[in-house]
Amino acid sequence: MGSLGTYLRELRSAKDVSLDEVTRATRVGRAHLEALEAEDLASLPAPVFVKGFIRAYCEFLQADAGEALARYRELIGDRGRSTTAGALEPRAAGAFM
Repeated sequence: MGSLGTYLRELRSAKDVSLDEVTRATRVGRAHLEALEAEDLASLPAPVFVKGFIRAYCEFLQADAGEALARYRELIGDRGRSTTAGALEPRAAGAFM
């Protein structure tokens, strides 16, 4: 599997979209998008936010975010998680809120 940054840049280039256009459409700061494409993890916020950035980036480019998220998980060393890990269990019937 190739790098996340290269993958995102290639998606964007294939659609002939500038980084400024992605910034405006997704409302993700340009510095964060640049850090994603450069794989500069130190300049990115917590993974929960980065995953949202990746989803927004891919959604804007009309691409499936699954591949990009898998590359991100590999980049941060989170290879063993399933897509449902961390999902909340349904509440038992009659449980108080």
